[in-house]
Amino acid sequence: MPPELEIYRVAIEEILLLRRQVLSEPGASVSSLSRDRAPETRHWAAKVNGLVVGCVSVMPLRGWALRGMGVALKHRRQGVGARLLEEVCLEVAAPMWCNARLGVVPFY
Repeated sequence: MPPELEIYRVAIEEILLLRRQVLSEPGASVSSLSRDRAPETRHWAAKVNGLVVGCVSVMPLRGWALRGMGVALKHRRQGVGARLLEEVCLEVAAPMWCNARLGVVPFY
């Protein structure tokens, strides 16, 4: 894990660019999810030297839904995603659920 990694609760606007870069299809312009702006939805950013390198959101949706989680390519496999999930679990009561791409199922 990068030693300078910091995790913050943030407004949705701080993570939309990273979401678009790592989660959207090439050429897509939309990176928001339904309920992103709902008052009970929470967002976190992982930052290295002030730059957003990871993100995750949770929202009440048939329980707590973990959505929009992503880590910049250069920072993958360094514990960024695990740290984001640790922060989420400090605030959000289990159980949580998510839809995941097949390639990342082992992470969860």
